[in-house]
Amino acid sequence: MAVVAAFVVTAAGVAGQAPAQTTVILGQVVDAATGQPVPEVVVSVAVRTAAAPAARAGGAGNRVEVLTGTDGKFVVRDVPVGNAQISTMAPGYVNGGYGQTRPGGAPQPYTIPQGAKVVDVRVRVWKTASITGVVVDERGEPRPGIVVRAMRRTFTRGQPRFTMNAGTIFTSSQSDDRGGYRIAGLTPGDYVVVSPQTQMAMPAATLDTAIRGAAGGDMSALITAGMEMAASGGVMLTAGVRMGDLMVGSQGGLMPIPQADGRWRVYSTRFHPGVDVPSQATVLSLESGEERTGVDLNLTLVPTVSVSGIVTGPNGPVGGVAVRLRHANETLVSDQSGDVATANTRADGTFLMPTVPAGNYVARVLRSPRRGPTAADLAQMPPELKAMLGGLAEPNANDAMTLFAELPLTLESDVAGVTIALSTGATVSGRLVFDGVAAVPEATDVQIVLQAISAEWTTTPTVGAGASGQVQPDGTFVTAGYPPGRYAISVGGRAVPNWFLKSATVGGRDALYAPFDLEGRALSDVVVTFTDKRTTLSGSVHASATTAGTSATVVIFPSQWREWIAGGMTPQLTRVIRTPATGVFSVTGLPAREYLILAVDNEQEPDMQDPTQCEALARAATTVSLDDGGTRTVTLKTTQVAR
Repeated sequence: MAVVAAFVVTAAGVAGQAPAQTTVILGQVVDAATGQPVPEVVVSVAVRTAAAPAARAGGAGNRVEVLTGTDGKFVVRDVPVGNAQISTMAPGYVNGGYGQTRPGGAPQPYTIPQGAKVVDVRVRVWKTASITGVVVDERGEPRPGIVVRAMRRTFTRGQPRFTMNAGTIFTSSQSDDRGGYRIAGLTPGDYVVVSPQTQMAMPAATLDTAIRGAAGGDMSALITAGMEMAASGGVMLTAGVRMGDLMVGSQGGLMPIPQADGRWRVYSTRFHPGVDVPSQATVLSLESGEERTGVDLNLTLVPTVSVSGIVTGPNGPVGGVAVRLRHANETLVSDQSGDVATANTRADGTFLMPTVPAGNYVARVLRSPRRGPTAADLAQMPPELKAMLGGLAEPNANDAMTLFAELPLTLESDVAGVTIALSTGATVSGRLVFDGVAAVPEATDVQIVLQAISAEWTTTPTVGAGASGQVQPDGTFVTAGYPPGRYAISVGGRAVPNWFLKSATVGGRDALYAPFDLEGRALSDVVVTFTDKRTTLSGSVHASATTAGTSATVVIFPSQWREWIAGGMTPQLTRVIRTPATGVFSVTGLPAREYLILAVDNEQEPDMQDPTQCEALARAATTVSLDDGGTRTVTLKTTQVAR
């Protein structure tokens, strides 16, 4: 039985005006894998109309929720003409919406046509997947209480990454008394399984401050301790072993174990099927509703060595920064789960990592600029907040700089006296150029930010409004400092109306195709050009030469696709458009270049960050050129692309 709901639709109140036209939506939610109806799904319908624009799309009278019946059907009456956003939520299924062709893919608006009295809508949903297994120790005995995580493999600018933040909140579990674990609620996709045991060392005084604040209700002390750790780039330990002035423990909660010879053994991070480095982990491909079993983990006690030293900057020792050790040449994990060991420097810049598994590593330190509240900001704050934040406003010679260091370390025995000398990050400066017939606009809301192509650094400097990277009234900009690496130009902030990105060059080279290298020296020859000569690429899609138009997915990307992939797959040079039932499409504002274009079935909508999919698309695409202000019209047939 379908559940019926209705929008609240009113006329504009003008004498003689006819009531607003409305439509009835007859919908059904089905399982994407089986095609069977799915009951008890919460379906939310929000419509954007001229009277209720995007800013108020979720307001009263513009959104309704219904529950599907046993046949998966729902009915919504009195729907105003406009673009309907139809989303779903149900236990055991991934949250989704109308128009999705793959789990986690982008939903599409449903355009309610003028004059339609009744429309049929079909929404597909995917069941969540799960992973189960057993955790055992070096003796083969089950280990309870072990944190196990599923990291999803995604692609960022053409590079594979394992990440915890992939649109799913159910990414970890803890083994039970039999060593068993189950990670449920996973979006179908590719995963690796890991028990993270990053070895951590932090100043005991910081944890003591946090504990006293929590026990005594002193929120100021608790927040201050948390802010100190967050500013350092480190992670707060919740439990550990006290070693002198340090608290030592692991990300997964396992304690170091003392040995008879006075040394320590620890359980190291383990990836399924029993490896220490992410590049050797088995990638599990999970289908809709799949329950993958037998994904076991064997933990191993390993001997450790200690590493100690000092971190120095241009103005002397640097306290309160995180020193991170990672396996050499490992870049698949971009978050802190990829760290083998971390330690926070003391106030005098010294650090100690007492429990590091032996191996070949790279030590990295990255300290972003710190900009505390101004005196004017503090004057407006309540006394309690001022007491907490006042310390951040104290001037420090290092605060305005990006500081970084990278040091290879081969650890087979204890190492003392390591000096990690921080260098200042390289800035990139240049200017905006407006090439057009209209008056030069104000562009102070535009930001120029660098996007890292490689993932050697777990974090990159952030650039906020009003900070460096912001375009000045004269069109010039200077970014924050960045560590060495390969980067692409990214334009952010607020768009300039009726102006479109034309090019970005570094030293005269096209930075939209090819990344550029920062090697510790400032770059000052960047030119970002906008134009008001808008390009237009339009056309229609047909299933065959003799059929009428059809809904399809049109994909556009550079003809020099190999260079584009190697350069970090700049998103400004690609478009993926879902056409309506007529097959008609129009794309404006692409930079003038030569492109590849093709149409595929909606079921084959690609992930344009995955280079293997782009290679397959390129073999079936047609070449089209766009000139400044030029207009091109093409007729496409849908193509089946083998992947």
